[in-house]
Amino acid sequence: MKKVDSLSVVIPMYNEEYYAREVVAEAIRVVSSVTPCFEVIAVDDHSSDATPVILENLVSGDSRIKTVRNSRRLGLGGALLAGFAAASKSAVLYTDADFPCDMGNIRRAVELMEREDADIVSAYRSGCLRENFHRSAYSFVFNGMVNLFFNSGIKDVNFSFKLFDRGKLNALRIGSRGSFINTEMFVKAKRSGYKIAQFPAQYLRRAKGVSKLDNFGNIFGILREMACFAVSERKRRPFDK
Repeated sequence: MKKVDSLSVVIPMYNEEYYAREVVAEAIRVVSSVTPCFEVIAVDDHSSDATPVILENLVSGDSRIKTVRNSRRLGLGGALLAGFAAASKSAVLYTDADFPCDMGNIRRAVELMEREDADIVSAYRSGCLRENFHRSAYSFVFNGMVNLFFNSGIKDVNFSFKLFDRGKLNALRIGSRGSFINTEMFVKAKRSGYKIAQFPAQYLRRAKGVSKLDNFGNIFGILREMACFAVSERKRRPFDK
């Protein structure tokens, strides 16, 4: 049975001055009750607000906190890859700065990974607090497309709460630099025979600031990356015996 004896928490941020201090503090509070060996990695994706200053102050007062600052904005994929590269613990958890679900689910995810001997644990939304129709419709359609084209078997691909075995994560060789990174990780994980466990979590809609992902520009970028990835998969598959 897998044992999660240390944990890196990766939190990508772009202009998250309203959440940066709060989400790091909550991550530390929860993770410290799960394992004494942990680190919280805040990835600043070249923010233009007070996020970098807030993170710098947090790091100066706590050695358990790391920051990675991108020299230019790279998007969700680029920010996550930078955070994954900085992670040093046996397992890596990724979540967003705006609390997509209760941080208490970290313990639940770790216990599920250990009990199921899973390589990846992914939460999916089950009953949504303060949800809106636009977001629900987008999620439903996108997850349907992913399962239609790639047969991923994942209930909620883009839900921002995922726990990985770090060695297995690094072996995936992810190429996406945009928000399609979530789909690419799951498609490649399934192709590699990884065991994926899923559990329901209450979705909490952003209460402060502005979402950087829920817009047509980002949706178009995901669809463009999806099309390119689908073409590359079609070219690869005949030779993948």
